[in-house]
Amino acid sequence: MAGYAVAHIREVTVNADIVKYLEEIDATLRPFGGRFAIHGGDVEVLEGAWPGHVVLIEFPDRDSARAWYRSPAYQSIVHLRTNNSQGDIVLADGVGPEHRATDMLHREEPLARETGFGELEQAGGRARQRLSSSKQHARVNGTDGRVERDDGNPPPSGHSAAR
Repeated sequence: MAGYAVAHIREVTVNADIVKYLEEIDATLRPFGGRFAIHGGDVEVLEGAWPGHVVLIEFPDRDSARAWYRSPAYQSIVHLRTNNSQGDIVLADGVGPEHRATDMLHREEPLARETGFGELEQAGGRARQRLSSSKQHARVNGTDGRVERDDGNPPPSGHSAAR
């Protein structure tokens, strides 16, 4: 399954270091099968705000993307970008041609993440629930949509998934 390096570059100062980075990055991608799928350019904002640019680099899989990012060749130039730009970089897995949106409801890994304020955000926007402890972790039961703690017990009273 394809893997991706995704960057939201909010600000960049174009100078000699950025030019050098752009001149050298392609050579660091080749050994890992990486290629630019999106590289800056104009975006059409449909919802919210999107200051800056998007960069999407495709790899054969996430392991290849991770190996590229950690490679001595890339690490020798990454400072040219990070010292002259502000943004976020993540690695993500692609999905196959048979993927459907509802496949997310049946994944093994947790479908929810906890914010720093103890609020539980469930995948797909199905519900937002507050847990009594900011240290609890939960998942959505793919069978019936109930929120369960990772230890298999139901959440505290009054914290069931919204339908």
